[in-house]
Amino acid sequence: MKTKYNNVFVNPDIADVGAHRSVISFDLDSVLNTMGENLRYYIASKYGMPVREVTDTSAGYEKFHFHVPGVENKEVGRAVNDFVMNESPSLLTTPYMKEVIHYVYERTNSPIPVVTARWPGAVGVTKRWLEENLDDIPFVAYIVNGPPKATVLSYLYSLAFVDDRWKTCEGLISKIPWPVMYRRPWNRRPVYLPVVKVDDLRDVIPLLNILTGEVPTAWPSYVPYPNREEIYA
Repeated sequence: MKTKYNNVFVNPDIADVGAHRSVISFDLDSVLNTMGENLRYYIASKYGMPVREVTDTSAGYEKFHFHVPGVENKEVGRAVNDFVMNESPSLLTTPYMKEVIHYVYERTNSPIPVVTARWPGAVGVTKRWLEENLDDIPFVAYIVNGPPKATVLSYLYSLAFVDDRWKTCEGLISKIPWPVMYRRPWNRRPVYLPVVKVDDLRDVIPLLNILTGEVPTAWPSYVPYPNREEIYA
């Protein structure tokens, strides 16, 4: 399925994306918004489970995979789609997302590319959330359902991509110059990968400065400098 909805595309091809170079692109769920935290509570409530038992920890670390005994994965998948359609429009932004995206737009002077894996029917809610939370900053969203994100990123010629899933970042290592892992509870497995790891979206700023020819230590006045004690508390 390939659909265009103004500035939101589903499973785009290279003609949809165009041939411009994207300095940095972003995943949506759990990177720009608070999907991961809220979705876990939703799944736990729906199936009457404690939140701590929803996430798969069988390997000794959290995986972003919902473990619901006696329920087929397809059924859990439908519950996730229900959450996206009915609950995700009210999700909050991740800390300092708006300030960081404002700086990205200021430095690149081009629409913010968002590449996210979602059900194709979620075009409307995806567009609405971005419009309401990016403070009028132009964006283009690419919804992938089946094809890997790396395919769209290759069309974008993205230099960097920020994602919260270990598997996605691992798959990007040989595809783009700078895979960026936004560290969340579900991607802290004890394995080292040649990716940029950030604990706070503000940590993207030095990388963006390097990619756009700015002094790495330059810092926008409207973005508070990260306090490491807060991040690791």
